[in-house]
Amino acid sequence: KLLREIEELRGENLTLRKEIERLRPALEKSREKNARLTDKAEGLNEKLEGLRNSLSVLGTDAKTAAAVGVPSSRVFFRQPPPPPGERRPTGGQPGHPGTTRPRPIPNAPPRVLSLANCPDCATRLGAPCDSSSHPLTDLPEGSLEIYDVTVNRYKCSGCGRRVHAPVPEGYRGEFGPRLKTFVATLRAQGMSVEKIAELLMTVYRLEVSVASLLAMEEGWRNRWTGPTWNCEKR
Repeated sequence: KLLREIEELRGENLTLRKEIERLRPALEKSREKNARLTDKAEGLNEKLEGLRNSLSVLGTDAKTAAAVGVPSSRVFFRQPPPPPGERRPTGGQPGHPGTTRPRPIPNAPPRVLSLANCPDCATRLGAPCDSSSHPLTDLPEGSLEIYDVTVNRYKCSGCGRRVHAPVPEGYRGEFGPRLKTFVATLRAQGMSVEKIAELLMTVYRLEVSVASLLAMEEGWRNRWTGPTWNCEKR
């Protein structure tokens, strides 16, 4: 009986060895796969750590860019390539028809440039033999228009009341409609009233207080949005 049990154990041992030999290749493959996954995990951990370190910078840039409506240069938006049939061919591309700026029509007297003496030998020059000209667009001279606004009054023969011509918003106060429009345009472009006052003094030698500029802005704001102008129109 003991010998039979020993033989059975030997048979089981042989069976186990055969099973181990059969599973050995799979075990080696599993070990190799585990090693590759370990290396990949270490690389991903390094990339994750790098992203964590730059997260604050990316977040700041993205918030700043979003505040002004421009994508951050640190954020890369990958665009898929177009299908093969829709790709643009290489080389020069056909363009749109050429256009040129139309020649402006002069609305002011010409500026004539002349010479009295030859710049080389100082000889007195006579009448020009020919000339060339080209249009030039410039700003008008920084001069002011100062005029009186006369409001005619009338005595109505029907009701006996005194009436007068209506005074538009642009002619109220001590500054005219073009100046008020100019100030309103600069304010709409974001220029401060202090800078506008400095500009008027530099270009036109016109001294305007900050309070007057604010009053102009308030008048035009009421002119277009406020209820006061609507009541006056009615």
